[in-house]
Amino acid sequence: MNPTVVRKFLLPACLLVIVCAPGLVGCSRFYARQARSSIETTEGAVIRVPDGFIIERVAGDDLVQYPMLAALDDRGRLFVTESSGKNVSGKKMAEVPECRISVLEDTDGDGVYDRSKVFADKLSLPMGVLVHRSSLFVASPPDFIRLDDTDNDGVADRREVILTGWNVLNTASLHGPFLGPDGWLYLTHGRHGYKIQTKEGEMLEGLAARLWRCRVDGSVNSKMVLERGRHTGGRAGDILSGQGRTRFGSAL
Repeated sequence: MNPTVVRKFLLPACLLVIVCAPGLVGCSRFYARQARSSIETTEGAVIRVPDGFIIERVAGDDLVQYPMLAALDDRGRLFVTESSGKNVSGKKMAEVPECRISVLEDTDGDGVYDRSKVFADKLSLPMGVLVHRSSLFVASPPDFIRLDDTDNDGVADRREVILTGWNVLNTASLHGPFLGPDGWLYLTHGRHGYKIQTKEGEMLEGLAARLWRCRVDGSVNSKMVLERGRHTGGRAGDILSGQGRTRFGSAL
């Protein structure tokens, strides 16, 4: 049985992966070589995991510098959003975008990433990344961007701003996207204000925090809204649910 990756920790000096290991017999060489329940980072912090889990360092600062979030594709490549490492305001980040997305690969199949390449750069604040239908979707306020690597060289050669208009003042800006079970892409946005011209021609403008959804091409048809816990978008629907149900309102 192959272990199931359940959580990823991104730290400034390394990338850690926690896996559930119900049985190590027959596991890959990577997982079988050393089952550890704790690991010390280069900064001296110790991360411990509960029984039934193991933790491994799969990338160091030779491959990623300031990792924030990550997403896997169906080839096992890891797309990591990276900060510039500079202490600047969100507004400055949008004016002079210096963040990036790196793609990590394990070329020898030992379970440790050994090659890194800049997939896309000149991003403002990539607080979210999603691999979906061979494209990479990333929040880079004021924009929501779709990236494609059409020649399969590990570098995005097509960049499309599918929606734009979210203000950015600090890190409480545009986050996501997240793929919903209904096939829509969902994003969250803090109380920075927005002025968005949809592909359908509607102008959306306001100041309060919102939950948003759109199709992969940026079309919205209806908007996803939660304002201060008050539903404002029409008929309520539970799009994503679980323990501690998350309730979204949508104009359907």
